[in-house]
This record gives sequence, C-alpha cells and structure tokens, in this order.
Amino acid sequence: MEDFTDAVVYILKLAQKYCFVPYHVENWVIILECDGAGLTDFPRKFVSKITEVTTTNFQSTLEKMFIMNPSWFAKILYEGAKLLLDPDTVSKIALLRKGGYKEMLDTIPID
Repeated sequence: MEDFTDAVVYILKLAQKYCFVPYHVENWVIILECDGAGLTDFPRKFVSKITEVTTTNFQSTLEKMFIMNPSWFAKILYEGAKLLLDPDTVSKIALLRKGGYKEMLDTIPID
C-alpha cells in the first residue's frame, strides 16, 4: 500500500507542477466509488493514508468529495460523524446512492 500511496502523491505533484496555473487556487473534486463495500471490506487504511497525504501536501484544494454507493452502515456512521465536523467540511462531502447522481452532475460540468 505504501508504494501505491507514494505513486498517487508523485502523480499529484506532477500535475501540480505541470498542469496547474501558478498562484491560482485549484479546486479538486474527488469521487470515491465504494460499490456498497461494508465495514470489513472498505479500504480504510488506504483512504486514511490518502486523506492524510493530500491534507498535508495539498491544503485547501477540496471543492467536493462524492462517496458513491456507500453501505448503509457507512451512511449511518457518517450521519453521526457530521454532528462533530465543521459545517464547511460537511458541505464538501456528499454520500450518493445509485441513481442519486444529480448533485454530482450539477457540480461537475459535462463539457
């Protein structure tokens, strides 16, 4: 997993160096497909590590995170966790079930 995490960071740093406009804020939209993964098969370590790395290296870049098809248990956990999170953070995270992708389509331009 460490090699994969390092590869993701390397690719993001390359994109930052060669694709981003200097001195402009970049807003990222992250899509995480869970495919109904439950608590036991959800890649918690990977998601935690990527979150830690991106928070450290790419601060204030998250525009929106869409978590697609979470399990019912993950949805219940998030509903409880929302009470402890900053409202700005909560507004950036959306859990979407199959067929409920309108919010994502409104955020990401089709063209």
